[in-house]
Amino acid sequence: MILRCVIRLTVEFFHSLQRVDIDSVNDFSLEYWGGSVFSGIGSFTSLSQAYRSTKGATRSTLPQRVTSRAALKEEFTAMYREFAGETNFEKRCRLLLDLFKLQIIFVGMTYD
Repeated sequence: MILRCVIRLTVEFFHSLQRVDIDSVNDFSLEYWGGSVFSGIGSFTSLSQAYRSTKGATRSTLPQRVTSRAALKEEFTAMYREFAGETNFEKRCRLLLDLFKLQIIFVGMTYD
């Protein structure tokens, strides 16, 4: 159930990013996206804890700096495509956790 929640939120976020101009997202959409991400924080932390206990766990591969919404969209899209094509469970889980971290960063960038 925890894994399913993080996957659902990540897939929804990806599809939302594909439909909009990231620099002109309206306040209502930002509020919805923020609420969605915040609703998944508990599942994300539980999944992170479970992942760290797996034998094939690896460290995050997120870039150190994402300086704009456009850069975040580009990074998220590339990482999502890698996630979608990955067949190794541990690697796919690591990508999923990093994708959710990017969602958290996005919310932080857009929060007033």
